[in-house]
Amino acid sequence: MTSYTGTFEPIDRIVIVGGGTAGWLSAAYLNQALKGSVHITVVESDAIGPIGVGEATIPSLRLTMGFLGFRDSDWMPEVGATYKSAIKFVNWCTCGPGGATHEYWHPFISRPEPSVLPYHCPFAMGIGQRVSLLHYALKHRLDGESRAIQQMLLPTQSLCEQHKAPINPLMPELSQEYAYHLDVTRLGEFLRQVATKRGVKRVVGHVTNVEHGGNGFITAVETKQENRLSADLFIDCTGFRGLLLNDALGEGIPIFGMQLLTRPTSQIHSIANSSSSRATFRFLTT
Repeated sequence: MTSYTGTFEPIDRIVIVGGGTAGWLSAAYLNQALKGSVHITVVESDAIGPIGVGEATIPSLRLTMGFLGFRDSDWMPEVGATYKSAIKFVNWCTCGPGGATHEYWHPFISRPEPSVLPYHCPFAMGIGQRVSLLHYALKHRLDGESRAIQQMLLPTQSLCEQHKAPINPLMPELSQEYAYHLDVTRLGEFLRQVATKRGVKRVVGHVTNVEHGGNGFITAVETKQENRLSADLFIDCTGFRGLLLNDALGEGIPIFGMQLLTRPTSQIHSIANSSSSRATFRFLTT
């Protein structure tokens, strides 16, 4: 990894190599965060299409789109998005006699666990004595309750099984945490329109050369169309190709085979197999 001990100059120009969702989301976000004070350019090749069609997100995208100034109704129809309330795991484990089918709904909870009043203590709130909600779940389980904890305590599973949205327009405080399923290609196109309207420059070209300075940092990129783009900061959004990170800087892609309890997709299968880790767990598809 390249180290640098000198002084850093102010960043006036940013070049993002690679478009798609990653590139244009980075461009739109930085443009919004920096109030348009920095010149941002996205270089994308028209010969390389986006990877995948459908994509599942996590709840942080809701905050990101809100930061860009959009409500759900502003952008969801444009990208064919639907609400995602939970992740359903089927046969994650074998429970019950005869290997009965096991289902687990993993809810999105991004806030501290709520605490509640203990039994038969009406004044506990006044003196700050509250207990974990899991104590109630444990009591019900000991009393013979067979439902899973998340089904017992949260409305998420019921909403999913009834195909209900996780939002309550009339009482927003009752809305549940959620994410989205969306068309990643359409999201990239939407973000490109947003970013370019707000001042981000788009350059269509295939990067063929990367220039380095005396300190080893990238100073400019050249495209097949003979465009030379210099900048103070370069962001690699070329995906697994790693045009800047891998090819130009030789950093490589970190391997997390020991931590990921999932089966690699065909696109990352060779990367996962290159790990020297010897995991003893069984891979499961989520």
